[in-house]
Amino acid sequence: MDAFLDVVVPAIRKLVSQVTADATPAIKRFQQFRGSIEECLRVGVVPLQNNSSSPDPVSIINAAFCLYLTSIAEIIKQFEGPDAENDVALHSLWTKRLEMWTTKAIEDSQLQARFRRVQRYGPF
Repeated sequence: MDAFLDVVVPAIRKLVSQVTADATPAIKRFQQFRGSIEECLRVGVVPLQNNSSSPDPVSIINAAFCLYLTSIAEIIKQFEGPDAENDVALHSLWTKRLEMWTTKAIEDSQLQARFRRVQRYGPF
């Protein structure tokens, strides 16, 4: 057991830190945009900010998934009424809507990033 704790665990920590070294910026972007993304999706608006720091696709997907896991029942009640909370068909409908809004936000994000590149470097 001592050998495991003294040799293997530090080696695993070192490998994990090497593999996840690039995760910090993505985590910070997600923390920055999560609230605004969820706020938009909660009311049926496709989230996209029209400034230089718009949410990236990974943040959009993660925020939408968090919203789905934590709030889909509340959203259904908000739009469909309190009796709709246990309606499977409505859950399916609202899940599809959330997926569509998320997909649209990702497409818009990618188009905006492409537009910025073209503005910066030209079409070729």
